[in-house]
Amino acid sequence: MTTEERLGRLERQNQRMKKGFIVLTLALASAVIMGQAISPPVPHVIRARKFEVVNGKGKTMVELGSTRLFGYLFISNRDGKVVATISTNHSGDGMIRTLDREGRPLIVLSSKKNGESFIATFKRGEETGEKKP
Repeated sequence: MTTEERLGRLERQNQRMKKGFIVLTLALASAVIMGQAISPPVPHVIRARKFEVVNGKGKTMVELGSTRLFGYLFISNRDGKVVATISTNHSGDGMIRTLDREGRPLIVLSSKKNGESFIATFKRGEETGEKKP
């Protein structure tokens, strides 16, 4: 076999390898794209003790969870401080609170021990007024 024949054979082998590599790359890309196009089934119920929504820096912005006695929703500001809550009070009635960045209450909507509903407003954590709806 002459050098020219060997070189021709090597060139044909190189071309086959290039084509094979291209086909393999296209097959892998197609498999990835098709795998992403098939959306998983949406579950009817998701059960957990706690869910957290985080921002781009990984800081918790919303927390939805439960304790032994009640469920809760905490909403945080950009500094990660809780500034709003929805939960229950000691009597088991619903309660909504807003807080300042120091964690002091601003507004509380809930009920008293006798079950009577009320709205309380605060300034620097000290109650400024109470209104009965």
